[in-house]
Amino acid sequence: MPAEEDPRQSQRLLQSSEADPAASSEPPAGQTEPDPKLEPSLGSAALDALAAAVGGRNVLLGIGGALLLLLAAAAVGLFPPLFGGGGSQSAGSSITVESGPSLFTPVPPPDLDKAIALLMLADEDKARIRAQVQNGAMRIALITVLDNDAEDGDWVSISGAGFRQDVRLFHKPYTVAVPHLPGQPVLVTGLKDGGGGDITVTVMVGAAKLSLKPLKERETLQLVTP
Repeated sequence: MPAEEDPRQSQRLLQSSEADPAASSEPPAGQTEPDPKLEPSLGSAALDALAAAVGGRNVLLGIGGALLLLLAAAAVGLFPPLFGGGGSQSAGSSITVESGPSLFTPVPPPDLDKAIALLMLADEDKARIRAQVQNGAMRIALITVLDNDAEDGDWVSISGAGFRQDVRLFHKPYTVAVPHLPGQPVLVTGLKDGGGGDITVTVMVGAAKLSLKPLKERETLQLVTP
């Protein structure tokens, strides 16, 4: 008769015949090894998470484009700096608009009489400006301004070539003839805040409206002339 098999021995043989998942080089059935080339990078994963948080990649791209436009506008002085700069501008400070679209329309010689008539100055000042424009020592240009917020009685002064003109801002665009020296800026200074918290100025550039940085009283913008 064959010897009876030891149940403990059979159990040990059964255990030794089972494959060790940790030691096997093959993945378990139904699961494939990840392809390293298909694994997303850390940057891609972060981008996907950010896109999901804002509502999709198209929204994220739109936000990025808007931020670039804001940075460009801040670079030419149309808005306060987005980063740094030590906070808000104090009263009496000056900001230079170095570049950007021209805010002025040069007056050609045939239209000089019309521009002189627009000057809010004494007759003797108009005569001096006419003479200096005609001999080339001075130029004259037009700028059209309006209030881009509440029509609350904001006032600015527009100064060039030593001549100052005070302008009340309305929603209706108002064109000012501005004498200026070649290569010298025109100054726009906040005179009176009508009560809205800032003096809000928009300049018409053709059919477009370009809003300048809101001004405090006695704060000045230097606008580059053509």
